[in-house]
Amino acid sequence: MSGVVLALSLIVAGAPGASADDPTSTPASAAEWREWSADRIAEASATDWEQYATDRGCLYESGEVAIQVNTEANLQMGAPADLPLPAVALVLDCTGRDDLEAQGRATVTPLATTWLACKSNATTLGGKLCIGKNGTWVEGEYTRNLNAGNFTGFVNLYKRITTSYDCSTNGRIADNISKTIGGGGTLLAVAPNAPTNYRYSAYLWQKNFVGSTPIDGVCTNI
Repeated sequence: MSGVVLALSLIVAGAPGASADDPTSTPASAAEWREWSADRIAEASATDWEQYATDRGCLYESGEVAIQVNTEANLQMGAPADLPLPAVALVLDCTGRDDLEAQGRATVTPLATTWLACKSNATTLGGKLCIGKNGTWVEGEYTRNLNAGNFTGFVNLYKRITTSYDCSTNGRIADNISKTIGGGGTLLAVAPNAPTNYRYSAYLWQKNFVGSTPIDGVCTNI
């Protein structure tokens, strides 16, 4: 995993009783939530994210795995407020993906993402923003149009409070740092798919000289 930055200092030791073999089973206690958290952190640190990019027909450029505590999202899913979870941010070049898929060469494995909602807008987004599920992960992906200029920003993932498709930015589960991509570049945000409250949104943010501005979002129920 050369090139992937790991920030794993907040790993919480597991406790007996949780179902490590089934990441979709709902933990019944704080101890089980902490084991589920430790399993997801271990999975994120063990994943070869460069291969993860290759399996989706993309070239890996850079990546970071951070361990974050997002209190609001934790409370929404009934977990301890201080539960740490991994957030993965990748910068990819996916310009050849359509050609690979057309030739039947793109890998179709459990690593293949099922996109559940997408939005394209050349004026507002300057590209395509999608949200989907990939095994035990939730993904938000933004791909810049080939003829668009450079973009500096990030994709964040959120757990939505309501069942409506409101694309809210409450309950953040992946808080990513800004990266710059050119035409055809891709920003990919990855976070664990929680065993409860399967409502998510992905939002594209643009980095400004001071602060950041939300551009647009997509949302889905998983």
